[in-house]
Amino acid sequence: MTGLGGFNSGQLVQDGTAINEFNQTYSAWYEYLSSTNLNPAQLLGNISVHAGDSMHTYVAYETSNGIIDFYVADNTTGQSQAVEVSGVGTSYYDGSSADYITERPIVNGSLTALQKFTSYTTNTDEAETTSGTWIPISSALYPYKIIMTSTGTSSGTLLAQPSDLNSAGNSFSMTWYNCS
Repeated sequence: MTGLGGFNSGQLVQDGTAINEFNQTYSAWYEYLSSTNLNPAQLLGNISVHAGDSMHTYVAYETSNGIIDFYVADNTTGQSQAVEVSGVGTSYYDGSSADYITERPIVNGSLTALQKFTSYTTNTDEAETTSGTWIPISSALYPYKIIMTSTGTSSGTLLAQPSDLNSAGNSFSMTWYNCS
């Protein structure tokens, strides 16, 4: 998943892919959240996602006019879908962070099980600064990686772990170790 904001506030715009843990189906989606308005994730119905597909995700927030641009493409099948959400102002993006993440969503107040995915590699992970310059993860003010554990602390069982950044500072791999 690719996202903007969220680290320092409840303001977050993001898109990506997901697996339904109950029927093992995959989907592409987008969502935009604020501390007062939790818009539910919206499915991108023009994309059929399958295990092992090469995906491209993109999120942009146009500060000049308060428009959020979402884009998800399946490079394997050639399918893609873009959505533009207008009229949101600055209530959904605080401009303070960007992320590239694997996560376990919360459903009915509980974390879902982490699905087995073996490993995947990201490519060209960059964020656009407010001045319009694209920078790799390694150029961010505070780049860091989070190791996923069963408890959310270092004493929990290791579930998944990102690698160090590549030599260009714009790519990493994520490896699965355990389900939760």
